[in-house]
Amino acid sequence: MTKKSKNDDKKNNDSIEKENVQRILELEKQISEQEEITKRAQSDYLRTKMEFDEYVKRSDMAKIWFELDWLMKALEKVLPFVNQLKTTLDNLPEDLVGNPWSAWVWLLYTKMLADIALLWVSPIKVALGSDPDYTLHIPIGMEDVEDESMKNKVVKEVEWWFVYEKWELKKVIMPAKVMVWT
Repeated sequence: MTKKSKNDDKKNNDSIEKENVQRILELEKQISEQEEITKRAQSDYLRTKMEFDEYVKRSDMAKIWFELDWLMKALEKVLPFVNQLKTTLDNLPEDLVGNPWSAWVWLLYTKMLADIALLWVSPIKVALGSDPDYTLHIPIGMEDVEDESMKNKVVKEVEWWFVYEKWELKKVIMPAKVMVWT
């Protein structure tokens, strides 16, 4: 081989190497661009999925609250009757206690309580001698207290009402009416 031919080969190899380096740089740039596009697409996908999941959750909660609102409206019509049955049974005259009519009213009352319990509705529990819970109780009157430690405590349940409790949802249909010692 001649010197000229070695020089040509070297130049040729150098130019091929430069072309290869240039091509490698171009390919690395394309890979980088594709990786960026992939990251952006993945980020967009995750954001869209989270937004959709949040939308489904909001839709489910809206459905639950709609059904609950409908149930509350229906119960607000029925529960005064149940409350009146309880008041009637609590204040029966002595001559009616134990007769077939009062037994029938008692059965009707207990059946209605069992049926509304299936709807996750239960009477509000009032603990006598406790502080009134203003989300569950409405103080409608006050009585004098003999014992200072019982001041501002619930002394008597006047009218009881109901609360809806299902899973983490809790909604008072109507607060219980109580007397408070002063």
